Amino acid sequence: MKDRNIWQTLGGDKNFCSFKMKTKWEPICRNKYNVTGICEEYSCPLSNSYYATVREEHETLFLYVKTPEKSHEPINMYEKIELSKDYNLALQQIDERLSNFDPFLLHKCKQRLTKLTQYLERKESIREKITITPVFKSKNRLERKRALKALKKINFEKNVEQELFERLKEGILGKEMQEQYKRKKAYVFEESDENELIKKKEKTKQILDW
Repeated sequence: MKDRNIWQTLGGDKNFCSFKMKTKWEPICRNKYNVTGICEEYSCPLSNSYYATVREEHETLFLYVKTPEKSHEPINMYEKIELSKDYNLALQQIDERLSNFDPFLLHKCKQRLTKLTQYLERKESIREKITITPVFKSKNRLERKRALKALKKINFEKNVEQELFERLKEGILGKEMQEQYKRKKAYVFEESDENELIKKKEKTKQILDW
């Protein structure tokens, strides 16, 4: 009767519970002792005097059992039983300890044991595949700085110009390119001569004005 009253106070869509989280499909429970993770009467760890669940702590599985005899001690409310590493032996332990409990709860604890065992096996297989390589951040930073300094010192345009000039001399780029280069060179020389004449005229003019 007491358990039913607690569920009527906490359960349902309209009642409030700090562990309840509403979703589009069904409300879920965030209480760490909930055996299914769903907010329902048979799975609620608060509204059931006799309750049990399986949890994983530091890669070891434990069976937590709650009985009304310890309800006056919230810290020691759950009895903690370490389960065997062997899956079949762990199932036997659950059967023996929860022999007088609700069959629904017994079945859900076994399901949870299966899922957690599979999770630990996957975790172990992934750990074997992963190789950890140390990363030296300060060393990488220094190497990047040195590379940037080296790039700044290199004059790419000048190097490319020299390379093209050498190729023109050797005739690698063909006659057309050589002719274009000669015409451009002649034009640059003419332009430089004109600039020098203009500068000389301006200089003489300044002297006369003075």
